[in-house]
Amino acid sequence: MKWLKTLELIIAEELWVPPADALVPIRLTLSEVTLRQQVKQLGGRWDPRRQVWEERCAQAVALGLAERIIDSGGL
Repeated sequence: MKWLKTLELIIAEELWVPPADALVPIRLTLSEVTLRQQVKQLGGRWDPRRQVWEERCAQAVALGLAERIIDSGGL
């Protein structure tokens, strides 16, 4: 029987920015009607299973929603 000890070494940390055309999940509240309409006009779509809006990364950033992107650690 062998016992192995492992170590994870982080050499550098960088922000990961998804490609501009990648769909990213965005959290919006029900009260943000105007913002939801803007997202929808730019091609965003509602994902009822995950309860989030999905929008192209470039469009989300252009709308000032980078901080609302979820599941990717933000931008």
